[in-house]
Amino acid sequence: MAKEFQLRQGPFLLAPYIPRGGVYSPEVLVGLYARLKDEGLWDTVFHDNPDMNLLDFMEFFSMPSVMLQFVNILDGENVSDIGAIAWLSGVEQYGSRQRAVANFCVFKSYQRPVLTDPMARLIFGYWFECLGIDVIVGMTPAANAPAVNFIKRVGFVEACRIPNYSFYKGSTTDCVISFMDTKSYSELYGG
Repeated sequence: MAKEFQLRQGPFLLAPYIPRGGVYSPEVLVGLYARLKDEGLWDTVFHDNPDMNLLDFMEFFSMPSVMLQFVNILDGENVSDIGAIAWLSGVEQYGSRQRAVANFCVFKSYQRPVLTDPMARLIFGYWFECLGIDVIVGMTPAANAPAVNFIKRVGFVEACRIPNYSFYKGSTTDCVISFMDTKSYSELYGG
């Protein structure tokens, strides 16, 4: 399902992680795991599974139903850093329609709307226009106010809140269920 290519938009280059033969070797996951831990983002990103070890992490991103993308920061034509990662999990095909659950992580140096919002647009373009996903669902801990603000700002629509469904930084919290579909994507971004 994933296509082996890179998508450029301004100073950003999206490249999918394709296990066993893609642009990135599996060793990139070791560095990604360490960076999430070093930047203190691990418990925020993997809030429902903070005890996941490196091998579980690598296995997770090697599953066919999980599609990881890197948003690289360009300095001219060269990649200077990874600004964000995003992935779809639970990718499922029903007839001619595809659905998935969305996940985002923007690294600390790039957590400003002037950067996060164009990165999100690039990711959405890949998901909807290249992969042909029809509906994307988000499940965000309500206690993670920056993440809730981000998903609303970039166009996800809050569908409901499920009381005490998520964990965040060791505590139970409501879960914000949100979505974006091809129609809302096209209306927002002209795709």
